[in-house]
Amino acid sequence: MSLHVAYCLEFLLNIQRERGLAALYLGSKGELAAAEMKQQFAATNSAVKNLQYLPRNSGSITSLSKALQSLPAYREYIAGQFVRTGDVIDHYTNAFLLTGHDVIRENLIQNAYYCPNRVSSFLFFLQWVNRLGLQRELGAHMAIPGWIDDFELIHRLQHLIREQQGYERMFFSIADETQKKIFDAAKGDTALMALCADINDSIITGNRPVAALRSFAANDWYAIFSSKINFLHGVAIQLAARLTDDDSGEATALAINHPVDAEVEACFDRVKAHPLIRNIGPAVLRSILSQTRAAVFEKGSQFLVQGEVARRFYFVLDGWVKLFKHAAEGEEVIVQILGKNEFILGTNFFEHGDCPFSARAVTKTKVLSAPANVIRAHVLRHKDLALLALSGAVRHTQRLMAHFEQLTLWSATQRVGWYLLNLSLETGLDGRPINLPFDKSLIAACLNIKPETFSRILQSLRANGLRIERQQVLLPEPFALCDYCDSETAAKCDLAGTRACPKTEERHAESA
Repeated sequence: MSLHVAYCLEFLLNIQRERGLAALYLGSKGELAAAEMKQQFAATNSAVKNLQYLPRNSGSITSLSKALQSLPAYREYIAGQFVRTGDVIDHYTNAFLLTGHDVIRENLIQNAYYCPNRVSSFLFFLQWVNRLGLQRELGAHMAIPGWIDDFELIHRLQHLIREQQGYERMFFSIADETQKKIFDAAKGDTALMALCADINDSIITGNRPVAALRSFAANDWYAIFSSKINFLHGVAIQLAARLTDDDSGEATALAINHPVDAEVEACFDRVKAHPLIRNIGPAVLRSILSQTRAAVFEKGSQFLVQGEVARRFYFVLDGWVKLFKHAAEGEEVIVQILGKNEFILGTNFFEHGDCPFSARAVTKTKVLSAPANVIRAHVLRHKDLALLALSGAVRHTQRLMAHFEQLTLWSATQRVGWYLLNLSLETGLDGRPINLPFDKSLIAACLNIKPETFSRILQSLRANGLRIERQQVLLPEPFALCDYCDSETAAKCDLAGTRACPKTEERHAESA
């Protein structure tokens, strides 16, 4: 964890305590918390001293420093009871607490090594603690005789509790498994948690808010919620220590810079030519490839398992890979079959999440494999790479949508023709035989048709002059399958839009 974040958290805890004790002191007209408040002044001063180590290039830290200059004089007004309780709560909140949160947020956002998802959930956690502190201050003030029947304050307290519960829900809704485990492992006082929950329910539901407040002395209320805040502060320290990736941290991922492996170096030009990578600077690409390794998977080898943590990215050099999910009945449902020069990725790879599918080599397959935390670290650090990663994710989604459209809107013959055309593009549309890369039954499953239907369609294509010999399809002429071309296929064809493209000739004939 960054010392800057640790210093800020310590400051927030102490200034929040000072706000609470000052509210208790003023609300009781000096009868409560006088000694505790003076002791807290000294504790807060110690926490403030550590803020001098924070970088001064932030507008928030400048605003906080200026506000803190007036704190000693403001404390004199509090000790002399020259200010009202509500004004003190508002002043501490706006001048110190909210500005302190801004300092933390700027520090976290500017740190390229932190995981964005964990930062977001952590910031919601801090807002939860902030609202809990305000509930403590306002409730303790209202528990003092004479204030309990102020229904404007009751409505404000109810609003604070709802806000607090909202931030709590937001934290747990986007926290990853590591963060949730940190919270669960902290093992807070279950009786205390249950008591706080009962108090909240009594105040925001039914007609019992006054009764709930009357059952506590102001000191007791303050002590109960201070215990919960202290517990959550301890959790915050642990959460702050795990804002990087679990795989030894994004900082480590970037710091390591081994020479590029000779086998990977041989693939440099090929990887660099990929549309999603060609605009990345050579230095950045070599930094990524320095931690990339080549691997070979024999036919039938499974190297990704659905539900496991997505720890690596893969780039297919040669061979074919089947991505699939397990249906409820246990059978495999094919998501995609990927070939050479294609990435194996899903949005979960960018979110420290679980792998959304399993992967198995359909043929003997060679891949480049890079640690996921290395890719994420570079994406956080380099804007161009982040844009390319986003483009890749969009392209991946578009391909899945196009595949879904084919399965639902196209006839079986159209699907087979489209598949054969895309295979023929790999040979350059020069009329060479199309080699079916794997078993016909697997091709049929990928196209969502029965094996016998696939065979029947192949036989029907003979009428168009196609010849099928075992695992080869021979075309009567190079453009025999162009009727099955779509926009995705055209994007991969060098002839698309030129005079040599049959589709172009058709459009010219129609316009004439």
